[in-house]
Amino acid sequence: MDTNQFISTLPLKRDFHDAHEKRAYLRAVATARRLLEDPGLLSRGAEHLERFTRPDPRQSSHYALWREVLAGGEAEVVRRLLADTDEGMALRDSSPVFVRFAPEELKAIWIDADAK
Repeated sequence: MDTNQFISTLPLKRDFHDAHEKRAYLRAVATARRLLEDPGLLSRGAEHLERFTRPDPRQSSHYALWREVLAGGEAEVVRRLLADTDEGMALRDSSPVFVRFAPEELKAIWIDADAK
């Protein structure tokens, strides 16, 4: 199953509180696509988590959640990251950096968010 096909099988979030939430979600979708295309990016996220989240005691619950999610592999990360649940929102809000988007990629995401 290809990346877009896999993502299309998920129950994606459709209702957003505001434009900021919608843009953040579309950025998570773009991140999910990249993770499925390059599972090696999981290690980048894990390194970010270890370096920036683990040392902060205020982030201990997010750190534990992300360690659990990462252990499931890229499909599990994508499934839970894009879920329209409280956990999905928490994962999106505390996501380690898997991908660094170029400015033009972010601009395309924002335009896509505004167009829909």
